[in-house]
Amino acid sequence: MIARFIAMTVLVGALLCAGAEAVQWATSGHYDTLTGIELWTAVDRVGPARTQAGIENHLALWIWDPMLTGFLRQPGWLLMGAPALLVLWLKQPKLHPRFMRRRKFAPPRTNASR
Repeated sequence: MIARFIAMTVLVGALLCAGAEAVQWATSGHYDTLTGIELWTAVDRVGPARTQAGIENHLALWIWDPMLTGFLRQPGWLLMGAPALLVLWLKQPKLHPRFMRRRKFAPPRTNASR
């Protein structure tokens, strides 16, 4: 239940990112995506720099530059929308077994009707 709520919240954020791109496209006349790193910088100005320094100092240089920067260059609506839809799909409520039975639309046959 909590995972579905968080996924719905993130999905609303993805729709807001897509809407912001559409408004920017409508006003300027050219399409430019809002990348994940731009969104992260808008939320926390020093967060990406701190994370980059921590990963490069404590793990490895190649983790930040080709891997994470390539991932963060994707559109923000995709980075938020895809995991949110996956969680909503995996955490969908299960049907009660009574509703899983096969429905019979034709009346059952009896031996007298043959």
